[in-house]
Amino acid sequence: PNRPADTPPDAPLDSRVSALSRASERILTAIGAWPLIRASRMQPYERMRVWHESVQPRSADVLEFDAAYAGEPNLGYIVENRLVQTAALSAFEAAGGKVIAGELSRLRVHDHHVDLETSAGAFA
Repeated sequence: PNRPADTPPDAPLDSRVSALSRASERILTAIGAWPLIRASRMQPYERMRVWHESVQPRSADVLEFDAAYAGEPNLGYIVENRLVQTAALSAFEAAGGKVIAGELSRLRVHDHHVDLETSAGAFA
């Protein structure tokens, strides 16, 4: 319910991270959030191996992704979740959005607008 606090540049790295793909990077760029994520707090990844818990990590059933196969410099970035959240919220507000701290109780979608009711009031 609370907005994540801004992260000081010298804060310890948060262990809650996500692997953001190149597609996620494009989406975050389009909404203006990607430039707000500090480059010093993210790390590119070039390879990824994915397997089910019932499969041995070195078996033929493992999915492998490699940026070199795709002709890309990387597959994406490992980024702290709170940095993505604060950047997305800041970009939303910069675009004219308003964050309402309240519990959603009703949502009605119309052709040209949305009505919603929250514990903080009703909005159209």
